[in-house]
Amino acid sequence: PANGTAPADSDGAAPSPALSPADGRRQGNDNAAVLAEHVPGVTRKVLSLPRGEVEVFTAGDGPTLLLMHPINIGGGVFARLFASLAAGYQVVCVHHPGVGATSWNADVSVPGIARLYRTVLTELSVAPPFHLMGSSFGGQVAQQFALLHPEECASLVLFGCSYRAGANAAGVRQFPAVVQQEFDRI
Repeated sequence: PANGTAPADSDGAAPSPALSPADGRRQGNDNAAVLAEHVPGVTRKVLSLPRGEVEVFTAGDGPTLLLMHPINIGGGVFARLFASLAAGYQVVCVHHPGVGATSWNADVSVPGIARLYRTVLTELSVAPPFHLMGSSFGGQVAQQFALLHPEECASLVLFGCSYRAGANAAGVRQFPAVVQQEFDRI
């Protein structure tokens, strides 16, 4: 359709690869197909914004819950959770820059991506309050969103994430160094 809205499995792309007979796993990174398989009624939208397009998946009715995914892994990683949450919430999952069909690149910092979420919600005409749920890198984006828009956040759920990135002025730190530094603070 002209408005960029389509059921998640009808985006005009070639069919998803079949399951590999050798290992029973889906080949490739096809978030739309995985979500369509597990989330009844999921809708895929591609929004055109200045500086690129943004891929968004939505399903369910009720209070809005923003499901924020890890870096370089799209909403398909949450397929079963997405389906469960859609039974009581309007679940919105925005693909971060570089994931799926998202080509937007105006500001790929954590605060920039948090602002992108707010822009997408405005484009979708979704009003606060928002429940936020973030995993890994998505948890950092969720925290930043909550800091930028505290009056719009009903709750914040984090899993498998830290409160900051694993880098400092000297560059990326290896995980053992990050853990040691955090334990030294205790």
